[in-house]
Amino acid sequence: MTRLNPKQELFCNLYSSSVEFFGNGVMSYGKAYNLDTTDKGQYGVAKTQASILLTNPIILKRINELMDILVNNETVDKELGFVILQHSDLRSKVSAIKEYNKLKSRVEDKIIHKIENTLSDEQIEELLKRRNAPEPTKEPETVEVSEEAPEPHSEPPVLPEEVSE
Repeated sequence: MTRLNPKQELFCNLYSSSVEFFGNGVMSYGKAYNLDTTDKGQYGVAKTQASILLTNPIILKRINELMDILVNNETVDKELGFVILQHSDLRSKVSAIKEYNKLKSRVEDKIIHKIENTLSDEQIEELLKRRNAPEPTKEPETVEVSEEAPEPHSEPPVLPEEVSE
């Protein structure tokens, strides 16, 4: 595996964990490579190079490793707890409480099913009547027998091959 150089490692650290640079490739690149991002030219260089770094699989792998360390269940739970305990943004507080309750399986989501009926009430009643009605009994089929009996044959039938001339 190719190792990152110190500036690439710093870029990854800034991009993935620094509060000031978190998720900002341009600012992370500028800080790691000592560029003045307030200068238009250097900002353009930082923008281009950060984009190149963020498409490098080795860089992305390292950022993901660092993110896994930073963002884990314990950290998320602490942040969620912070939002729940704060009193300044009540909308966020209520959302966080709802999320906490879902995570802890304290409430179940209500699912509403709507079934559109394509049959009228009369059609449904008719189907139910047919379903519940006893099946009609079938009468046995009668075979008609003629009163005339066929004449008995005294000789067995002759096949065409047996005919002699």
